[in-house]
Amino acid sequence: MDELGYVPNQAARSLVTKRHDAIAVIVAEPETRVFADPFFARQLRGISKELTAHDNQLVLLLTEDRDDHARVGRYLAGGHVDGALVFSCTSTTRCPS
Repeated sequence: MDELGYVPNQAARSLVTKRHDAIAVIVAEPETRVFADPFFARQLRGISKELTAHDNQLVLLLTEDRDDHARVGRYLAGGHVDGALVFSCTSTTRCPS
């Protein structure tokens, strides 16, 4: 197997194991804020580092308004990830710097 460079197919493995080795990170903020505010960069970097240490993949899902909630809900219900983390900063509170 090593000599031929065989790599197991993750999609096929997940059919058997029912695991995807992926965690959704849902950020309920406009993408312009997520990519401009250093708070979100620090959070995503820390989450990614922990997931990588446990051989999991981060799947970033952004929800800006109610229309996005149904889309993300369908994605999560489809069983594409093993779990989800959700975070946001409300407009009445300021994100920590």
